[in-house]
Amino acid sequence: MKNISKYWLLFMIAAMSATSCSDDDNEKVVMPDPDPTTLGWVKQTTEFGTLPEYISVYKSPSELEGMKAIAFIAVADMSKANFATIGDLIYSKTPNQIWQAEQQKYPIIMNGGYFVMGAGKSVSLLCREGEVLAVNSQEEIRSQKSYYPTRGIFQLSKNGYFSTDWAYTTTDGVTYTYEQPSPNKSGYEPQPAPSAYFPTRGVKLNAETAIGGGPILLKDGKENITYYLDLAKSTGFNRIVVDVRPVQGDALFKSSYLTPLTDLAGTHIERDWDYLQFFIDEAHKRELKVTVSATIFTAGLPSSKNGMAYRDDTWDGKTCLEYTKDQGFIDIKDDKTKVSAFLNPVLPEVQDFCLNFIKELVTNYNFDGFALDYCRYPGDESDFSEATKIAFEQYIGKQLDRFPDDIFIWNTDGTKRTGTYYKKWWEFRSMVIRNFVERVRTEIKNIKPDIQLEYWAASWIHAIYGQGQNWASTEYDFSKEYSWASPEYKNTGFAGLLDTFLCGTYLTKIFGLNDPESIEYGIARAQRIVHGACKVYGTLYALNHKDNIADAVYVCLSQSEGLMVFDIVQVIEFNQWTAIKEGIQRAESL
Repeated sequence: MKNISKYWLLFMIAAMSATSCSDDDNEKVVMPDPDPTTLGWVKQTTEFGTLPEYISVYKSPSELEGMKAIAFIAVADMSKANFATIGDLIYSKTPNQIWQAEQQKYPIIMNGGYFVMGAGKSVSLLCREGEVLAVNSQEEIRSQKSYYPTRGIFQLSKNGYFSTDWAYTTTDGVTYTYEQPSPNKSGYEPQPAPSAYFPTRGVKLNAETAIGGGPILLKDGKENITYYLDLAKSTGFNRIVVDVRPVQGDALFKSSYLTPLTDLAGTHIERDWDYLQFFIDEAHKRELKVTVSATIFTAGLPSSKNGMAYRDDTWDGKTCLEYTKDQGFIDIKDDKTKVSAFLNPVLPEVQDFCLNFIKELVTNYNFDGFALDYCRYPGDESDFSEATKIAFEQYIGKQLDRFPDDIFIWNTDGTKRTGTYYKKWWEFRSMVIRNFVERVRTEIKNIKPDIQLEYWAASWIHAIYGQGQNWASTEYDFSKEYSWASPEYKNTGFAGLLDTFLCGTYLTKIFGLNDPESIEYGIARAQRIVHGACKVYGTLYALNHKDNIADAVYVCLSQSEGLMVFDIVQVIEFNQWTAIKEGIQRAESL
């Protein structure tokens, strides 16, 4: 069997624990819960009698994390099921006895919380119909010292949401929940008793139903992260990609330049833990390398007028000005057809801002690769601002008398009537992006030379010149094939500045070296025009390959130097893990 040293990259979306966003239509997709069977749990069909169709029970493998185990979990569709705490506060009945006494009306009953045997005392929080009947243990004695533990609770809030939290009930009878536990450790001096402001700002319990017990080991999606990291590893991936700045422009890492991303599909999420650091730590534990990706020139969502460009007037006049065929000149912030409100790449202050958060990422986190996403113009309609006009005049060494007519004029049928400087315009814009990529490379390599610089773009390079994305080698002369290219356009190629180019072969056809609409053709063209200046990986959009992703994986790995699958939401939705593994193994066997 041939050992091929290639990366298989899985794109871990920014909203790993919540939602993802499609670049095409801004559609929000809720990530499904993990399937227990992929981790070796076995669905029970007869062992627990006849259960409602919306409830499933699973039995654990014989070993969990190297320890013998017998465990069960119940998974329910909570749009059809109800959650309640039943029984009394004293140790009086087993779950089976309660089941019999309640005339078998509950499909699933399980033990919850802790109690003092025979004393008629619960030492775990119990809330029923909005009333707190018992509280978590407030004090533990260790080595003659009093410790005040925050213990876990599982609650159904009065507004209908489930959550897991750490909780403590103060001496005045107020129960607070916290995002983090009190950092008590046996043998060390006790932490202060929890309060409204310690260990984090407390939130008064507002539960309809709640049950308390032991510590919470994982919460807020961290369990999903580790689950899918394990699954990615077992499938055959050796690197994951973490998106830390989606198109709205806010951040999923600790930043002094960017606002934290807390609004996902209308859900407000506050994290006290470091999302990116957790990814890096857990991935490296599994010997998975990590590429961090960030959108560069994006600044908000025109569809909802949400993001940095809409709430911070610092960026007024610095977003792209569009020259449209229907509306004339408009600010991209007002164009709801655009996926993002792009900042103008030509502006020095914009470039400096982007470089600052890139340098911050590279300095503060230890990852293996950095990927530039949306490091481009939004399209051929942008930018036509006065600042860009002046920069272009400096580039060609002439003043324009008829702008933008000297570039092009929109015909009534939507086509362009080219002007005197049409070809130089595309050359200029591509040079802006090329020079910025060079600045990024210099800064990254000065800080951490081993970090790999990666760039993402569509494989159809002949059609994205309006975005300034010349990811080719300087050896490739576009002017010999395309009417829009000047002889000097080749000088804007930046493949030689990259370590890896991730070639977006987001195509439904797989085979066909002579078919421009196939993955094979896209990869072959990329290899030809990159001309060995950097590595080339094929990139798949999983949604395009619901039934044939194994073939697509095989083609990318056998005909390029690696693979990225975009994105994990689709892989999960269509359960493509086994097929992806098959494609990897087929390529490895070459």
